[in-house]
Amino acid sequence: MGAYDYTYLVHRVRTVLDENMDDSSLVSEHNPDALSLREIIKHSIEDAARIVESAAPLHLIDSGKAFAGSIGWVSGIPGKGAGIIKLPADFLRLVCFQMASWNTAVNEVISEDSPEYLLQSSAFSGLRGNPSRPVVAITHGAAGLQLEFYSCNDVNNTSLRKARYLPIPQFKEDNAAKNLTIELCDKLVSAIVYYSAYLTMMSLGDNDMAERMKTIAEQLMQ
Repeated sequence: MGAYDYTYLVHRVRTVLDENMDDSSLVSEHNPDALSLREIIKHSIEDAARIVESAAPLHLIDSGKAFAGSIGWVSGIPGKGAGIIKLPADFLRLVCFQMASWNTAVNEVISEDSPEYLLQSSAFSGLRGNPSRPVVAITHGAAGLQLEFYSCNDVNNTSLRKARYLPIPQFKEDNAAKNLTIELCDKLVSAIVYYSAYLTMMSLGDNDMAERMKTIAEQLMQ
């Protein structure tokens, strides 16, 4: 993932829109709370990045960031059965997860309202996830989002091999450079720019241009 400068991204969105008006032209003197074009674009970039990175195919997303934490074992025996691990507060999407005793990593997840999730509580072991065919679910716990994994059968090996995620994209102040930056998947920057242009034009009421921008964004996500 790369850190992208706020000014650079705003410039790219405005270039896509072929927009040359001054920001102040969108601020009504009768409405001091009205947002400038720059502010509209800024907010649309964060939303666009979240939407695009959530929906993009795996071959376009980056390796993300590692996460780790203490594992709670449903069986009460470490290394046996299902486990639960708390997810980071800025969790957006799972990139991959693999316990050391598993034969393969998992990058697709199920939800707690999925029929497959109910099978993980089945009395028949063949219907539940296992080291050869692991299953991962994202659920809501008392402390926030958590990852449930099914399952393990090696009490001598309870370690994580891989655990990576995409964080929620947000502008943050870079004290060294004295500007705002946002971390984005490098292969999705162009799609995010066009999706930001789509959201911006929707905010400004130009639905025709908005739809053109959305179509290009979706093509860039293929």
